Amino acid sequence: MILVLAQPFDATTGLVLDELKRRSVPVVLMDVAWFPAQVTLAAPLRDGNWDGYLRLGGGIVELAEIRAVYYRKPGGHWVSDRLSPQERVIAEREARIGFGGLLFSLEVFWLPHPARVADAEYKPAQLAAARRAGLAVPDTLITNRPDDARAFVERHNWDVVYKTLTPVAVIRDGSGWHTYTTPVTPRFFDDDAIRFTAHLFQRCVHKEYDVRLVCVGDRMFAVEIHSPEGDWRRTYDTNKYRVGEVPDQVAAGMRTLLKSFGLNFCAADFAVDHDGLWWFLDLNPNGQWAWLEQATRAPISRAIADLLARHTR
Repeated sequence: MILVLAQPFDATTGLVLDELKRRSVPVVLMDVAWFPAQVTLAAPLRDGNWDGYLRLGGGIVELAEIRAVYYRKPGGHWVSDRLSPQERVIAEREARIGFGGLLFSLEVFWLPHPARVADAEYKPAQLAAARRAGLAVPDTLITNRPDDARAFVERHNWDVVYKTLTPVAVIRDGSGWHTYTTPVTPRFFDDDAIRFTAHLFQRCVHKEYDVRLVCVGDRMFAVEIHSPEGDWRRTYDTNKYRVGEVPDQVAAGMRTLLKSFGLNFCAADFAVDHDGLWWFLDLNPNGQWAWLEQATRAPISRAIADLLARHTR
């Protein structure tokens, strides 16, 4: 049986579930957020392994029957509003460590394992590991020192972009705003703002197009993204998508990079310059890919289902 840990209406999860159902593979979908309101747990420790079961609705899932887990961004734990604020914090933490920790300790095939995902989400670690793996990485500086930041951008003749180290979204006047890759200019260079936290500056890659490279086990699916914007995330609907080929050197580097993080899945972003050189930008250890499959028919969901089903036999 395959346990799918995901939010129930996630489009990406739906593609994988459909593929597994076509193979008649037993699947149970569960969101971590359903514990403890909709899911209950009883698991004694026996001989170094957790035994017992999960009760989900009217059904029971024996832990011993789980052969593989597809981990796809489940929600946070539910906490009763009858608890005080302090009690809510404690209850959420106990649920995360007790319920989540028990699931994460199951010695089954994970795609991908949440601990490996957490390790690989740190962008400084990604960039360093990518360069060690032989991938081309643009000249990069992380700093909160204005003088060092200014020296970096001046050394590159202000041909530099600024990126946040994590996805950032804010609400202003009732509307959502997202941070994108932004060219650094003297007009907007702010010494005081730089001092407040860590900032990532990177030499700009003058690109022909972008690539999102989805890796599933030992298979790789490259989709070219041709966008009128410097950051293609601004224009999902007007971008042009096309299946591409992965250069041998990039494929070898990605295999080394994934091995270094213990990952069997990722969505990596590259910028391809006018000479055809692929520049590594970042790694999304549990990244999005559904819209790429819908746009190009790249069989990504089929590859994920193949890998999961293989470990249930």
